[in-house]
Parts: sequence; structure tokens; C-alpha cells
Amino acid sequence: MFALENRTPHAKGGTLAEAILSGHYIYCPIRDLKICLETGEAQAPDTGLAHTFEVRTTNDIVNVVLPRL
Repeated sequence: MFALENRTPHAKGGTLAEAILSGHYIYCPIRDLKICLETGEAQAPDTGLAHTFEVRTTNDIVNVVLPRL
């Protein structure tokens, strides 16, 4: 299981809520960046990084670990 921030890694930003999922990658609906769900990295020739979050599953309950502010 993977969790990403709902923001594309390109400079103008945008949402990933309507991204297309294919295996361990999603495709940004605005710029068609191919983003790895595991690392958040945009695949070459594109660059950028979507923020990822740790996911823990306990007794069929999924928890997303958020960073401390």
C-alpha cells in the first residue's frame, strides 16, 4: 500500500486525485508525469518528487503516518 500527497511534483502544482493508476505508478492528469508510488519520483525524462507517507496496516485497519510539524 502507498500514500502520496495529493499534489503533483511539477512547479505549477495540481491535484493527483484524478491520476491514472497503472501498477506501481500513477500518471499526473495535468502533465502526464509518470510517478512511482513507492518513492514519489517522477520518471525520466521528467523530474520532481511527490511527497510520500508511511503506511501501516494493523488488523485490517490502514493508517497513514503523517510527519510532525
